[in-house]
Amino acid sequence: MGNSMKSGLAMMTSLFFAAVGPSTAASNAEKMAQRASASQLRDGEYANVAIKAFWGDVSFMSECVPAGQPVTAPFDIYFEVLPNGSLGAVVLDPKTNTGECIKRHVMHRKFPAPPGGAYVTKIDMQFKP
Repeated sequence: MGNSMKSGLAMMTSLFFAAVGPSTAASNAEKMAQRASASQLRDGEYANVAIKAFWGDVSFMSECVPAGQPVTAPFDIYFEVLPNGSLGAVVLDPKTNTGECIKRHVMHRKFPAPPGGAYVTKIDMQFKP
């Protein structure tokens, strides 16, 4: 294989992986959005129970959103409660430092067992100045 063909193949491979990377995050958020809609239809009341357990003691928010800092851009949190009440997947859309901080603090939370299997809930995070 000639050098120009090798370099062309390398460039196409790089472009392919660059194109695939960001779309994976978007597809994870899209999948979680679909699952959240299905969960809501199955049992709309459990979403409130899950959100209350997700936040629990919110004292950690002073670390994630420090006073006097610029207003954090809005983002969505999708989280999955597994049948045993433990936290499954957490997807941030888009990923933000604030979202990552929240995720670190809630990863070991326990939830009441969801009805009918795993349950996905969405939280819209918006901050006011």
